[in-house]
Amino acid sequence: MGEVDVAGYDASMVVHSPISPTVATSTAAPLELVIADVPATPSRAGAVRHAVASWLDAAAIDSSRRPDVELAVYEALANTVEHAYRDFDVPGTFTVRAAFSALEQTLEVAVVDHGRWRPPTPNPMRGNGLPLISAVTSVSSVAPSREGTSVVMRWDAAALAGAL
Repeated sequence: MGEVDVAGYDASMVVHSPISPTVATSTAAPLELVIADVPATPSRAGAVRHAVASWLDAAAIDSSRRPDVELAVYEALANTVEHAYRDFDVPGTFTVRAAFSALEQTLEVAVVDHGRWRPPTPNPMRGNGLPLISAVTSVSSVAPSREGTSVVMRWDAAALAGAL
């Protein structure tokens, strides 16, 4: 599996892609992205958002659907930055994993941290990130554990075609 620096971003953010996008569109193997062990800071979350956007271009995701995917991913990243490590002395890290199956026309993105889960608190001015993620995905889940929290977002063929 080759490693490629994400152009214009810190060298600690590495993209792993076992196959090229042109191969991915003609075989059953999914196109994958892994950006691992990124410090959970606002600037790094923004850089990862741009890296994911570039990967979505390479995966040939319909341009009308990309804003929803980017928004959901960034919401999950922002939640990690703001909430996961609130009681920690230093920022922790997060990992983004994405897979696009051209054959099945499905996209799955996971944002994983190693912080502490905090249930949403009722506040009309805040706490809309998870409902927003749910609204723009086919399926989403939040799985808190002792090791951290995993937010998994999935878009099926209809959603990727604009019929969400």
